[in-house]
Amino acid sequence: MYEAGPKAAGPSESSESVESGNVPERWRPSTRVGFRFVFSYLFLVGLSFASEMIAFASYDLQSKVKWPPPIWPPWTDQAFNFTGCVQWVGRHIFHLHKPVQFLVGYDTMFDYLKLFCLLLLALLCAAAWTVMDRKRLHYRRLLEWLTLFLQVVLAGEMFSYGFEKIFPNQFGSLSKLEMLQPVGDLSRMDLLWRFMAASRGYTIFGGLMEILGGILLLIPRFRRIGALVCVAVMVNVFALNLSYDVSVKLFSCNLLLLAMFLAVPEFPRLVRLLVFNSAAPPVRSTLLSERRWIDRSARILQFILGVVLFFVFFYGEDRRYSQSKAELAVTVPFQGVWIANEIKISGDSERGLFSEKTVGPLHLAPGDDRWTRLIFEHPNELIVQSLNGYQFSLKLILENNNTTLQLRESDDPTWTGDLKIQQTAPDMLVLQGKVNDDDVFIKLHRLNDSAFRLTN
Repeated sequence: MYEAGPKAAGPSESSESVESGNVPERWRPSTRVGFRFVFSYLFLVGLSFASEMIAFASYDLQSKVKWPPPIWPPWTDQAFNFTGCVQWVGRHIFHLHKPVQFLVGYDTMFDYLKLFCLLLLALLCAAAWTVMDRKRLHYRRLLEWLTLFLQVVLAGEMFSYGFEKIFPNQFGSLSKLEMLQPVGDLSRMDLLWRFMAASRGYTIFGGLMEILGGILLLIPRFRRIGALVCVAVMVNVFALNLSYDVSVKLFSCNLLLLAMFLAVPEFPRLVRLLVFNSAAPPVRSTLLSERRWIDRSARILQFILGVVLFFVFFYGEDRRYSQSKAELAVTVPFQGVWIANEIKISGDSERGLFSEKTVGPLHLAPGDDRWTRLIFEHPNELIVQSLNGYQFSLKLILENNNTTLQLRESDDPTWTGDLKIQQTAPDMLVLQGKVNDDDVFIKLHRLNDSAFRLTN
């Protein structure tokens, strides 16, 4: 990577002293060009991540303590998301007919065009930088500044996703509806979400490892092992996102690149120690500035920013978890899963209990429309499971002290259901009335939650 051999310190080297007192080596021309490109790309990516974190953390604080003031105006989101650049590239380079809009989420057309823009900007910056700064022999001090910046950015992202797993906000908990969905009907991403929601211990372990990596990144003596921990964590996350088609592949890939950039200097030393069984040379630390107080102040500021991000994300995820617990604590009448023991429909048995608009999407064959399960889990909603396993959501209105219910479908105002409720025992229901103009009689019993092996 470096050209060997001592040489006199030129003007560009004299200011780049290191703690060991040795003059840094001259970098090869290819190394200098490569560094300019890598610096430009990772700085732009880090800037985008930092803007998202600041906006996210600012929202959490303002929603509760009304501080800090809204110093992060809306136009900054467009600036750091490169919205104008993305739309220009989409229109003039890829000849897209419609402007590409920023959407909440990742792996969208906007995100792929943004990646193209970042790579293009990094190439242009590296080219211009090479023309204007051909005589510089190395960028050790600038490398140290970039490392300091990326450490706090990566640590913030680790805190954000780590606390989102420790407080079960990212994957949530398994609902009764999800427990009854056939595995074969799930997308790969849905299957991963169910797996993580059911594996509470593994989810907490993953969150703790992310937080551990973030904490170690902020402690100078442990920052290198922190980078290695983050690499291990992000390799697993990126592999899961690829394998299960989770729509954050670009996002997790960039986080992995940040972690690998911070950990790469340690790879040769690990190879020496673990493969060749030889002594690993100590790392020479580069000062951020000739004035040691600047170096010390910058590192203290980095640590303070990291601590602030730690507590802000802890507070934000704790608040969201408290809100979700309050919502789940709301009980609804007849809460639970009810299984139909007996169902009678007057008239033509081929006539469906679902609307014509849902028969196609639900793949209902003649006779499959029988209601096998009813799920009361959320206020004003009833989930109906048909004979073939598909589920359908209906608007629920309980009246007359929960003795009658009205069912409505949002997509088809002509479809109605009006039933009287008779609870013959705590876990027994009888529904009788009209559904889709058919006379219906249904006997049901409530399923005990302990029947689900996954959560028992």
